[in-house]
Amino acid sequence: MGVESASLWPPDFAAPPPKGSRHFAFAPLFNRLFSQLTRRNAAAPPAESAQARFAQEAAIRAWLAADLFPPYAPEQLAADPLRLSVAGLIAAGAKLEVLEPWLAELDARGAVLDQMLRADALLAAGAAARGEPLLAQLALTEDNIGARAAALLARRLLDRGDYAAARPLAERAARLAPDCAGMQAVLGHLRSFDGHEQEAQAHFRRALALRPDHALTVGQLAAHLARHDFGEGLALWALADEINHAYPQAHLCPVWDGRPLGGERLVILCSYGLGDMVQFLRFAGLLRRREPAARLSILVALPLEGLVRATGWFEAVHTSAVDCSGFDWQVTQMRLPLALGVTGPCPADLAPYLRLDAQQVADAAAWLPPRAPGVKRVGLRWSGQPAVYSARRDIPFDSLRPLFDIPGIDWVALVEQPAALEGLGAHPLLEVCQHLTGLDATGALMHQLDLVISVDTAVVHLAGALGRPVWVLPRLDEEFRWGVSGTATPWYGSVRVFRHPPQQFNWHAVVGDVAQALRAWVAEPDPRDTLLRSWLSEEIAPGYAWDELLTRPERLEAARRLAEGAAPESIEPLLDQLEAQGAQGADRMLRADVLLRQGDLDRALPMLEALAEGADASAARAAMLLGEVRYDHGVFAAAIALAERALQLAPGSFGCLLLLGNVRNFQGRFTEALPLFRRALVLRPQSLLAIGQLSVALMGRGAMREGLQIYAAADDLLGAYPRADVCPVWRGEALGDKRLLVIGAYGYGDVMMFLRFVAQLREREPRVRLSMDVQPHLARLVRETGWFETIYEGAADRGAADYQVSTMRLPLVLGTNEGDLLRHDPCLRVADADVEAAATWLPPRRAGVKRVGLRWFGRPMHFDAKRSIPFAALAPLFAVPGLEWVALVEEAKLLEGMGAHPLQDVSAHLVDFYATGALMGQLDLVISVDTSTVHLAGSLGRPTWLIARPDYEWRWGGSGAAAPWYGSVRVFRHPPQGFDWDALVAQMERELRAWAAA
Repeated sequence: MGVESASLWPPDFAAPPPKGSRHFAFAPLFNRLFSQLTRRNAAAPPAESAQARFAQEAAIRAWLAADLFPPYAPEQLAADPLRLSVAGLIAAGAKLEVLEPWLAELDARGAVLDQMLRADALLAAGAAARGEPLLAQLALTEDNIGARAAALLARRLLDRGDYAAARPLAERAARLAPDCAGMQAVLGHLRSFDGHEQEAQAHFRRALALRPDHALTVGQLAAHLARHDFGEGLALWALADEINHAYPQAHLCPVWDGRPLGGERLVILCSYGLGDMVQFLRFAGLLRRREPAARLSILVALPLEGLVRATGWFEAVHTSAVDCSGFDWQVTQMRLPLALGVTGPCPADLAPYLRLDAQQVADAAAWLPPRAPGVKRVGLRWSGQPAVYSARRDIPFDSLRPLFDIPGIDWVALVEQPAALEGLGAHPLLEVCQHLTGLDATGALMHQLDLVISVDTAVVHLAGALGRPVWVLPRLDEEFRWGVSGTATPWYGSVRVFRHPPQQFNWHAVVGDVAQALRAWVAEPDPRDTLLRSWLSEEIAPGYAWDELLTRPERLEAARRLAEGAAPESIEPLLDQLEAQGAQGADRMLRADVLLRQGDLDRALPMLEALAEGADASAARAAMLLGEVRYDHGVFAAAIALAERALQLAPGSFGCLLLLGNVRNFQGRFTEALPLFRRALVLRPQSLLAIGQLSVALMGRGAMREGLQIYAAADDLLGAYPRADVCPVWRGEALGDKRLLVIGAYGYGDVMMFLRFVAQLREREPRVRLSMDVQPHLARLVRETGWFETIYEGAADRGAADYQVSTMRLPLVLGTNEGDLLRHDPCLRVADADVEAAATWLPPRRAGVKRVGLRWFGRPMHFDAKRSIPFAALAPLFAVPGLEWVALVEEAKLLEGMGAHPLQDVSAHLVDFYATGALMGQLDLVISVDTSTVHLAGSLGRPTWLIARPDYEWRWGGSGAAAPWYGSVRVFRHPPQGFDWDALVAQMERELRAWAAA
């Protein structure tokens, strides 16, 4: 932000000069001279068009308007053909070889002005070795040219960190030209570096007073002030927006000022650098949470497109231009926090706020080769975009070579172009440039790394926004994003800052600190191996021995990737290598695991059957997994036989005990299931899976309170009370007017199901001051109950409280009896006005036609194999006449690939559960598999048909059409003989025809 990264559009040169400014005093004369003299004296061929001449004039105007140092006298340029031509070439960015003949002519003339113009041309063409000595000579003159030369040379020395040489030049230039805005800014940087903050601020404010219409000057002061007062910095950046004409289509839609949006359309316009865009995306997330119904779009740089789309916050993502006539409001990224009333970072800003598609992250594993045991991966970025802070933030690559001597590290170059690696000599960096096609791809790669080390570039912001560990080597001048001291930054929780020593520019010292920290970090346990060991210990069946995995790097890497949830395609090449050298039992087991993850049962099952015939750990695991498959497909006799065989091969197998218990549970044989789950819990007392299964069996047997007591024990394992040392867990004490924080635990459906007990709590403790920490998608729904003073949307925002309690523990603390546990009263509501507004999401209702909402799947990898129904199996329901079908899905892409279907897509409106509840008010019936949709409809008292899971689920009871927890929910169950979607749908079709005709 700040300065060089801004898109600086110079103001109109013909505009009246600001009061007290001498820089633009010659603007009218300058324009007049150009209109008269350039056409007479231009050195261009006669055939040159008037349009080309005008373009040259505009370029020269822009060059001089953007210059913050003492200007050339306009009449001296406009009246001299040679000077005019050189000025035009500088403004056009001509290369050195094009400039050389003109520079020779200037040199031959020898005038001081010609030599200054020659120096400017050399610097603009990148010939600093020739231009800087010329500046040093010119800086000795006692006039405006001397001031300009001294100032430019001081700025270049400052950029390189040579503060000692820059100081006398800056002081000399300030004496010669005290009203030079650029020189005041240079002095501000010098005083800031020296630690004299008040003097620095005075110089920056003086620069702003001299050039209040110059975005660069405004941005410099903003960047300085934001280190201590983010709000004032934001106000100045918003001013820079105006100077830069950031709203060129302001006549088409107004600038948003923070007023409620409702369902209105807002476009966010992002400029500045990539890092700025990533950093300020957090405020778009805050806007989405505050305005869930708003229709948001955004204009960002192309490299951010995939990253921004992955947030799911926007209807549209634009990367080149946007027509503001299609929106109700527009706002720039820098004004957005001001409109939201944000004046500085808060603790919540430390939390990651961006995410990537899980498949994209998994696919990135294939970009890197297997790594040896004990080796960690570090991504490295040593430079940013050319000419953007380059001298102040880029570190010479050779300065980093001490890091490469540290053993136990694989280095990965975080650069997008192979050219960035040219000319570096021998180095250990792994090149993956061809894959880094956008910041989303770079982020996916970061998930395959253990650490990122970077200078101050967008790479740091990306890692911080994703919550990836990153060490930043900041610029030699302090940057507001990284704070002013210490190793932490107020913006990202995963960023560690390594600073230059006070009042020194010393990359050697910075790299020394990094090397010391890196050696200590390498000595820590490899997080990937820690994850793998955890996976091996938590797996429900044995099958891989740690020592066996270490015997082959490919085997170890394949197991690591399996534990990390990597894409199967990234594991298969490793298995091919193992197979080529003679696959062993563990290798074949890994292959079967990969095939299962791919859903390729045709290949996986024969392999598992063959492995299950053996007598080793792999055989036990194969029998266990094969039993799971048989259980998932309702072949219970085979599942029992396989689980028993696995127990014989691996006595006391945790997974086999769970499998046997699950089958008994499904059969309703809870008395037999209970001892199996209790044995499993003895084996792994900390297992959430065993706790959950035992509690389900207890509640299935009717021991509801005992089951909930077991279930609530998982609160501690899940870390539901991270601040129990500060705020005690509520055990039922009288509350009076104390503050109680209710923590929404587990899934969306669990929270909605147990909110009924907050109503009982409110009846028992009418004076208690309640607040709730709940998932953002539930916040508006919970707020509508009116039970809470405050709703928090994440642990980082939790306020002070006297007690805390999870929703799952509430009925136990309240001493709720068995009868009250199953109360049918609706406990949630949606405002009538919002239900009426939802009518506009649907076409007008036809006479005699009923509306049915449908949800046929749950969250991926969350019991989906047992609860989601194949969409094709529902086809008989769509043949029932007199019905309109509405898809209860939140993203349009979830309807892709389904072929022709009758479902209406209203996903754009379903931004949270409150919106879905409003839509339900327009439906006559909801049909859903076992998801949070059922809990929402039941809690609102809406008529609902539940397509039950084939296995026993304690919330819905074991038999009958009634749902114990919700009076408006009717349960459709699989037949007693087993898992049969077709039979269940056939029953629903008959019932649906009768209902539609009623």
